[in-house]
Amino acid sequence: MRKLKIAVVALITVTVLGAGMSLVGCSSAPDPEEAVRASLEAELGVFESPSQEQLDEIVAEVAGLDEFATYGIDAGEYVKTMLDGFAYSIDSIEVAEDGKTAVGNVTITCKSIVSATEKAESITEEWVIENAESLATMTDDEMNLEIGKLLMRAMAESEPVTSSCSLDYELVDGTWTPASTAESQLMEAFYA
Repeated sequence: MRKLKIAVVALITVTVLGAGMSLVGCSSAPDPEEAVRASLEAELGVFESPSQEQLDEIVAEVAGLDEFATYGIDAGEYVKTMLDGFAYSIDSIEVAEDGKTAVGNVTITCKSIVSATEKAESITEEWVIENAESLATMTDDEMNLEIGKLLMRAMAESEPVTSSCSLDYELVDGTWTPASTAESQLMEAFYA
């Protein structure tokens, strides 16, 4: 049952990222490459060094973050810890010959959900071995608080990894906007 709780919190993390990574379009500029670049910079730049207001917006937009409270985790602190070390560079923008689609090729450095989950499993196993005797007397609330501490520690100790990401864009009513595939393409970087 306790492993299930860890899995649920990992899924909530995915939700946080999904909402936080939603890309919005920018108005059309004379040069499609400039318009796509501006959109990428506006959206990805927020995650590189988010203000408290931006973190609060991310947390407010994500359904299910109230589950973090069960584990004694401040959702804002968790998101901030997860984004620690986030960086990006725009490698190239390729506009299709028809002028209706484009691809933004980006290098992203971020904490990997896979690595954080593996780290959480590892430190949880160590913690269980070290605290075997006290586990029997812990209440569910006490156990949840310990799980929360372990999850925060796992995310804090996870090292950012670098991966390449190609984000699809399309021209819609004169505005370059991320295609419907862009969010899932970006999410792949967080699973590297």
